[in-house]
Order: sequence, then structure tokens, then C-alpha cells
Amino acid sequence: MSKAALTEAPKLTDKPASCTLARLGGETLAAARAGLEAGQMVAPEVAKQYLDYVGQLAPFAEKQLTVYCDGTPAAVGGNGSATPAPRDTLPAAAAAPTPTATTTPATKVP
Repeated sequence: MSKAALTEAPKLTDKPASCTLARLGGETLAAARAGLEAGQMVAPEVAKQYLDYVGQLAPFAEKQLTVYCDGTPAAVGGNGSATPAPRDTLPAAAAAPTPTATTTPATKVP
């Protein structure tokens, strides 16, 4: 959802509509980050993959919020460390990662 909103915002000619999409992208990144952090105990490897992905998208969302919403960016789902320079385009590696965690096969109960 975040990537779609952040990809579409620059395509719109209406600045308020672009701001709405940029806000949606930033808000969903923050929600995703919170959920992934909560899920680290259940599936740490998968959570880390997606947290890294959220960290890649966060500077892009911050840049859009600054440009389209006439102000400073609201909190988005960044990586919690020093914020890298905002980007004008999505990072090349911003495809959603494929989970690598394996699940154990179900066992039959007699």
C-alpha cells in the first residue's frame, strides 16, 4: 500500500491530492514498522527483511511529504537511525522482499 501511494503521488497534477497520497504512504509505513517490530519475536528473519524495506522507503516518503504537503515530513516508518538524504525516486531495490523463513510441516496427531 505504501509503495503504491508513494509511486502515484508524483504522477498527480493536483498538489493536495499528491499530499493526501504522500500522507497515506507515510502513515502506512509507520503502521507497517510498528507491526513488524511487534512481530520480531515470532519471525525475526522475515521481520528484519521487511523492516529493511520500510527503511528504504522512508526517505522517499519524507521527501514527498516535504514537497507536496508544504512542510516538514511527519514521522514515517524509517529505520530509527540518522535519516539519510531524502530521495526523489524510489530506491532501485525497493521491491518488496520475498520472505525466506521456513515453516515446520504440520504433524499428524493420532
